[in-house]
Amino acid sequence: MIPVSAPDLHAVMKNHRWADDTKALFFNMYREKRIMALNRNYRGGIDRDSGWVSVNATEMKEGLGLGNRFTSIRNEMTNQDCLQWCRSYTPGFFSRLFRIRVPQLINNRKYRLEWITHPKTIENICDFYNKSYEKQRIDFLETMDWYQPNLEWAEKMFLDDTALDFAEQQSPSQAEKLIGGISTFNSKTGRYISTCDFAGRIHSFAGGMNKKLRPYLRVEDENDELICVDVKSAQPYLLASLFNHPQLIELIPEFKPVLHKITERQHDDSTKQFLSDCVNGELYERLMDATGIKNRDRVKRRLFRHVLYCSASNQHKESQIKEQRQQFRTRFEIQYRSVFETITALKRTQSRTLPFVKELTMKRGRGKMYASVNMMAQRLEVAIFLNMITKRLNEAGIITVTIHDAWIMKKKDHKAFGKVFDSVFDELSIQPPKLDIQLLNGATDIIKPQK
Repeated sequence: MIPVSAPDLHAVMKNHRWADDTKALFFNMYREKRIMALNRNYRGGIDRDSGWVSVNATEMKEGLGLGNRFTSIRNEMTNQDCLQWCRSYTPGFFSRLFRIRVPQLINNRKYRLEWITHPKTIENICDFYNKSYEKQRIDFLETMDWYQPNLEWAEKMFLDDTALDFAEQQSPSQAEKLIGGISTFNSKTGRYISTCDFAGRIHSFAGGMNKKLRPYLRVEDENDELICVDVKSAQPYLLASLFNHPQLIELIPEFKPVLHKITERQHDDSTKQFLSDCVNGELYERLMDATGIKNRDRVKRRLFRHVLYCSASNQHKESQIKEQRQQFRTRFEIQYRSVFETITALKRTQSRTLPFVKELTMKRGRGKMYASVNMMAQRLEVAIFLNMITKRLNEAGIITVTIHDAWIMKKKDHKAFGKVFDSVFDELSIQPPKLDIQLLNGATDIIKPQK
């Protein structure tokens, strides 16, 4: 992805290798911006909204093989008024902050797509990013060795050519994000894999892919059709199940010190109603009726932002967010009063009761104890969806790619998946949630080379 403010790189650089190395620099910056947007681990002290990204000159020179060309490329792009760099920012050896200058958008876009074709540049890019990924991969499999066949299957996935056709039909800003996602996924340079300390979730390149691109997934050397099975209202459902069936705390025993806060309102009518609406997949529709908000995604965002995973206070530095939070919370409280009171009580848990929550959420010297609710839901998700369902699927010979509360699998394995899924919830003695099933494009045995 090249900034639209950039000139014809081959004409300016007058050399194929130099032009493609310039694209490699821009690719690195675009990839860093995607990492920031996806909220994965990033170098501290950088405002995500400012447009600046940290570019390590040592990595550019040695890892991507730009050598001394890096300084010349940087200066030329600065002279061309399409790149600016902050000379005062030095977080590491030879590091700088960079951002794209976009004095005038073209067709309302900030980036354009160009291919890197020079063999040496391609080799350097692949070697650099594969080396980084291989280290992550080794570390991940040391503790998650049972997940190796799932990871190997994910590594064979790619997005077919129709994904680009779909992306080009979207709005300019959306098209840029989708095209960038397709490029990094298919080039295998955007790969990452890890488990988080916060909840034990798997964070991977498959999960970081935009949901809108899933229908275009294919698998190398396989002809089976694919489907994506997604749990409806997954995290609200998990909280609702815990509030109605406190025995689930055995799956996340570290939260036993707050069990009394969960059981206090266990038998209230609105606690039961909350579970019923989550199990039936009607939670967001009920909230749409209650709030008058007609957009389902907007209701979902506000539920998480203003009720589930924010502080217990209504205060916010932005007056618009503060007003939205107050209004939405009031409607939610009227609809599910006992659930709202339980969630609020959990958010106000003191750090001496759950010290690990404070430790894992330390930021600027303060731990966010209100993250207890978020952590409980995500750890319960890992315990049930990953450590029980996915493991048993593997044991039954059904290999899936997991994306938190969703599974990508071969369509022919759907019935077997259903049996394993239902057996887990029978064992837990709780009602299983509703599932959304999306038919994907399937697979092919040939990857067409990019031109």
